[in-house]
Amino acid sequence: MSIQSVDSEGEVLDSKFVASNNFDNVVKQANQKIRDAYEQQLENAFGDKVDEATGVVSREKITEVIDKIPILKSKYDGFDGRLSLIQLSPAFSGSDGAYAQTFGDPSDPNTRITMTVFRSAFNSHRLLAGSIFHEFVHVQDYVSGRIYGDYSAICTTCTHGNAWDGALALSELRAYRLTKEVTGIEYKNSHGYNAAIDYVESNSIPYPDN
Repeated sequence: MSIQSVDSEGEVLDSKFVASNNFDNVVKQANQKIRDAYEQQLENAFGDKVDEATGVVSREKITEVIDKIPILKSKYDGFDGRLSLIQLSPAFSGSDGAYAQTFGDPSDPNTRITMTVFRSAFNSHRLLAGSIFHEFVHVQDYVSGRIYGDYSAICTTCTHGNAWDGALALSELRAYRLTKEVTGIEYKNSHGYNAAIDYVESNSIPYPDN
């Protein structure tokens, strides 16, 4: 199996082959490197204010956080303009308590992708950065075709509506888990994560159980 190492910018440094019986340990080490790099980037950007409220609640603050965190900036630049809009909602949170949401059409591989950030995400720089990272996982799933691939696969056994919701639920599970690995933000018992788990299980959609 091939394992990649990354630098503080989120760029690949090297790739090496490891035996399957050592895979879990190597993955944990690689994930810890990314986690440490992310924490260092947060500290470099916001210092002792990282866990304080952002003060300013604006579209410009969202852009500032993306620009100051190299891992986020690298991801954003990698979307090649496919993320057509990032907007600030006047609402405190989403209807399900979400800090941010990403919108697209799972049945369209070339869908327009938009992202909305709610005011609750500005409770701290750490939370805002973590919320953006979470949504960027969804954006990447759209850009890479993974959501469309999941939709197409599920569509062979389910209705269009179930395939749509199932593809989004799988992306939700990936986003929560990757966000925990990189930013440390916990997902267990969150409404969004539990709703996604309930959906895939009730519709017998396979998903990684970890």
